[in-house]
Amino acid sequence: MLTTFWLQPVKNEAPPLPTFADVINVSLKHSAMSKLQIITVAFILGGLLATHSSVNAQSQKQTKDMEHIQNLINTIVGAADSRNTTTLEKHLHPEFRVVANRFGGDDAKVLPKKIYLDLIKAGKIGGDKRSIAIQSIDVKDHIAVAKATLTGSKAVFTSFYQFVKNAQNEWQLINDMPLVSAKK
Repeated sequence: MLTTFWLQPVKNEAPPLPTFADVINVSLKHSAMSKLQIITVAFILGGLLATHSSVNAQSQKQTKDMEHIQNLINTIVGAADSRNTTTLEKHLHPEFRVVANRFGGDDAKVLPKKIYLDLIKAGKIGGDKRSIAIQSIDVKDHIAVAKATLTGSKAVFTSFYQFVKNAQNEWQLINDMPLVSAKK
């Protein structure tokens, strides 16, 4: 005996997605889980999703802050190299200082912002175009630290920078602690 089957045209429509209530009802029919257990699992999954979103947003903010710090280092070093005290004034915190340890002596010298800018204006420091290699940047909320190597024609600076966000939410350099060595 020969049986003939007629093929029906196939519809390319996707079935509708089940609602949360449908999932709970099906789960209850085919599972030993109670409604309370399913709701608890739903809240836990929702909490995990919210936590992931929050961590992701925080990570994006930290990445943006790190980019700001990197740009700020380039701007400040470029301004010092070209003796642009107007740009430096804008990006240095009012309490900025350079801490030079064992530079021309056996102890640490602290140069407040005014003296640092006066030395640049007088042409006693700065003026040498340096390449910048940033080794690290760490940001936590409204403070940051960075390490960079600045290589000029005569000297190599390994600088440790500290930054703060001011009241206007702008990053400013508050401390520069360079280790200066003659270029080899």
